[in-house]
Amino acid sequence: MPTIEATLIEGYDENVKSRLAKAFIRAVQSVMAAPADAIIIILRDAPVGNYWRSGGPRTPGPALPAASDIVRSFIEALETGGGYENYIVEGFRIPPIDGHKLYEQFDEALVDGGSIVFGYGKISNSSARFIDRFSVSNGRITDMISWMDRGGE
Repeated sequence: MPTIEATLIEGYDENVKSRLAKAFIRAVQSVMAAPADAIIIILRDAPVGNYWRSGGPRTPGPALPAASDIVRSFIEALETGGGYENYIVEGFRIPPIDGHKLYEQFDEALVDGGSIVFGYGKISNSSARFIDRFSVSNGRITDMISWMDRGGE
């Protein structure tokens, strides 16, 4: 089964490495019929002084939060009335919201240039259900599309 090795600049925490390893596993499984427990991921840390690019040593860049965490924070900021601008790109338009959305689940998929997050749930005091699709790139929400099934209302 496949073995993937990656070298990172020393300094990323275990959470970031775990997210990266899981992303490698998902990438392999999108191309090969390989069970997760048969995919080997080896992450190596290179000391800062041993990692050079463009003629000089480098330091680790900031890790991005998980796309689903960005979406959750955006939704929370919308509900509390402030700070949602920190999670969106300039020019982003929030689709009209019909009622209070109760999110039950988030699914995240890697795509070229970022991630897609699907949020599923229902509208409070209603039989209506919804799916919101968020495009996330470089730590910001770039697009949001909403679908609603009114459930016979």
